[in-house]
Amino acid sequence: MSAYAETVVPLVNPESNIPLFYSLEANASVRFEDYSDFGETTKPKFGLNYKPTSWAMVRGSVNRGFSAPQLDVLYQPASFSVSSPPGVRDDVRNDHFLSAGQTADVQVLARTYSLANSALAPEDSEGVSVGVAVDIPFVRGLSSTVDYWEIEQKNLIQSQGRDASLDEQLLR
Repeated sequence: MSAYAETVVPLVNPESNIPLFYSLEANASVRFEDYSDFGETTKPKFGLNYKPTSWAMVRGSVNRGFSAPQLDVLYQPASFSVSSPPGVRDDVRNDHFLSAGQTADVQVLARTYSLANSALAPEDSEGVSVGVAVDIPFVRGLSSTVDYWEIEQKNLIQSQGRDASLDEQLLR
């Protein structure tokens, strides 16, 4: 189940005739999700749009986000496979064996392990964005924007790739 709500509140409009305030508006939104697999979450977003003139705008927002884990990452049965010859060469292990004095004709093929984790929580994020938009005066409908955003992610659901270091794979 999910729900989403959004509102825009005009604080200053062009009819107000306030110098350097053509318009100012606050916006807010909230997203609610209820998942049977890990529960519910509510994430907000707040922002401001400031226009000193009719053709320029400065905007900014702060938000929180999430991404639910996919069902296969939660519940897929464990699996293990090794490529069939000629297969995919495992560069990490081959380089290790060559440096240990093995001959170059030894080929270690890539191995794949897949394990699900039903205890995974959703990924979380916090974001900030700031931007400027300018309408180009000589071309109707054309505008130029510059935006900066920063997102901090937590509880990332990641896979161990086949090119990870041998030490990282042996420690697992």
